[in-house]
Amino acid sequence: MKYSVKAGTNAETDLLEAFLWYEEIRPGLGTRFENDFREAISQLIKNPYNFQIRYDNVRVVFLKVFPFGVHYRIIGTQVQIASVFHTSRKPRS
Repeated sequence: MKYSVKAGTNAETDLLEAFLWYEEIRPGLGTRFENDFREAISQLIKNPYNFQIRYDNVRVVFLKVFPFGVHYRIIGTQVQIASVFHTSRKPRS
């Protein structure tokens, strides 16, 4: 089955903030973060059911290099990304 991916507004904001933060630390690091995120999404699209349900029917795939988790739900053939956040921080309410 082929899945599409849709990022919610919070997820898009999370990604932009993380990208900008890493770029501020060192130019090019934001791009490395973005590539790590894309790799995680590539794994996710192949089989979104591969990753455990963590809470409220939300699954999490973790980036390999950066300490972030991509929180998503599967609705039909669409993977809806709710948030992307640092594993040491509390999620937004």
